[in-house]
Amino acid sequence: MSVQRLKLQTILWVFIFGIFIAPAQSVRIGKTQISGVETGNWPDFQVLLNIENVKDTPISALKNWKFDLNWGAQTCSVLNAENPEAWLNQPSQVIMIVDNSTSMSGKTGFVEQAYKIFIDGVRKHTEVSIIRFQKPDATEAWGAEFIVQTSNSQYFMKDQNLFSSMTSRTFLYDATYQALSFIDNFIENGQKSVVVLSDGLDVGSSVSYSQLVQRATDMNIPLYFIDFSNRRDRNDKAKDLSSDTYGFYAASSNPKELTDIYFQILTQINNQVIIDAKYPVSGSAIPPNAELSINISDENGSVSAKREIAISAERGEALRFQNNLSEPQQITAFAANAAPYRGIYRDDNWFNLGVAAIREGNWDAAETAINSLKNSGDVFAAERAKLLNIERAEAQEDPQLNTFYADYYRDHRQGVFVDKLLWKLILWHIDKKDDAAADKWITVLRSEYPWSKYCDDAMMYLAGKQRTEKNYADAEKLYLDIKLFYDRSDQYGQSLLKLSDMYLEIGEYETAENFLLSVENQFDELAEGGALYQNLALSQYLQKKYLEAARTVDRFSQRLPESSELAHSKMLQGSIYATNLNQPDVGKDIFAGLFSDESLDETIRNEAKEKYDQLNFTGDIDALGELAMKQPEDPLLQKLMLENGWT
Repeated sequence: MSVQRLKLQTILWVFIFGIFIAPAQSVRIGKTQISGVETGNWPDFQVLLNIENVKDTPISALKNWKFDLNWGAQTCSVLNAENPEAWLNQPSQVIMIVDNSTSMSGKTGFVEQAYKIFIDGVRKHTEVSIIRFQKPDATEAWGAEFIVQTSNSQYFMKDQNLFSSMTSRTFLYDATYQALSFIDNFIENGQKSVVVLSDGLDVGSSVSYSQLVQRATDMNIPLYFIDFSNRRDRNDKAKDLSSDTYGFYAASSNPKELTDIYFQILTQINNQVIIDAKYPVSGSAIPPNAELSINISDENGSVSAKREIAISAERGEALRFQNNLSEPQQITAFAANAAPYRGIYRDDNWFNLGVAAIREGNWDAAETAINSLKNSGDVFAAERAKLLNIERAEAQEDPQLNTFYADYYRDHRQGVFVDKLLWKLILWHIDKKDDAAADKWITVLRSEYPWSKYCDDAMMYLAGKQRTEKNYADAEKLYLDIKLFYDRSDQYGQSLLKLSDMYLEIGEYETAENFLLSVENQFDELAEGGALYQNLALSQYLQKKYLEAARTVDRFSQRLPESSELAHSKMLQGSIYATNLNQPDVGKDIFAGLFSDESLDETIRNEAKEKYDQLNFTGDIDALGELAMKQPEDPLLQKLMLENGWT
């Protein structure tokens, strides 16, 4: 071989080898914006960050990020800096406000398109609510109504008829204020966003623009406005409000431009992460008005972001009031003093007082708070009075608690907690063994609120009951309906598992196998993934598909190596190789690996050791001699004698 050819070959091998060993290109930290701040648990707070390429960054790289966070002159600690899974996977709440005024008549197609894009596009662990306009009346003094509250069912969300009723006026401020008040008072910490789909200026709201601005800027969460109006009708106030809340405003009547806008907003919402932080306890009793700044760095560089935090005097007073409610002796004094109960946070203060009074068993103070809310007439006031009444009845274990739940449903058919309280009513009847009443209210829940995140819980209860009564076809339909309609629900994985359990229970092994194979690609995303793999291997084993069962356990090992169910499936796999595939050495290796794994449960390890010893003794003359030396009560000896018919 010539020297020149050898050099060329060497260069080629170095090039090829370099392709395979070259480290992956580092992902630089993307452009960062502080999109929101949650201060409800001060001095603990949360920072919502929009980081451009965070979803494309490997977890291993995210763990190297360093955070420097300052609130004014105070250095704040970041509590979850080393746990990127926590700040990537926080729960998310998106409220969509739909303008159903008559001026939208020619634009409803645009709105429905936007709405469905958002429903399909939001990330996992996102709950979506919908508010639309309604004409105020004597019982509801504001021009907005919930038609869906905190749903995780894509199917039923997209099935909504947003324009089943139209209003003559554009109650934009009322609806936006209602969304903010709902988030502020009823949604726990997590990512929060409001998306407004409208076509122009507010007309007829009872909430003023200044009240809306105060609530929005106090809350520090982003508002996203999509304006469908013509250029001359553009809503400059909405534009200002979205800017003040670090949100987004876009206006167009061009469908192509609008589609791009929808995806741009979706990207911003889905790229948000939440950093848990703590303000120095010695610093301030309430969040001070100051600049919030953050610097994120790694070995490739750093990015910075900042925003001004300005909280109104009323908000500060409300937060100070809420902090003082932790002292029981203050509750009676506050109930007698109306001073904190003014401005836009008046009802919030009464509600928080009622919650604290019920917690401490101060029934007089609770009654004062409930009556004050009944007489308010403000957004959610009547509902909150009812909610406090229910909370008090629960605390007192009122024997007529079911009537409180039923009264709320009767008076607030579109209430913010109507589906949750219906589910509580159902559970109350189940606890009382009143199946007929429970079934009646389940029918109400499923027919009137099919989008509810409690429907799948109710269906799981019904399916379990049908299965117990051996009505397997009815149980199967309920489980499959959960799979079809509630694929983002917390019962989705359980529905797959319980259905496969049922198929195995009634001897439908092939049906179980085919069903589980059809959803196997989801196993590593589900908490029940290990149990589902276990059922899949078992269904194949029971059909004498021994090689397929063994291979299923191999896939289980590769995809879910940390699963607590894996050891049980490996036990089955070891038995298959030793007994059914005539490969005892492979079986012995599997059992040896199990009993030498000190992280496993002692019962599993002992069973694996017993199987391993059994394989060593079987067919081995010396081993049989050793067996003869064992005591008659030895468990392994007894097991082998029973299995082989020895006496």
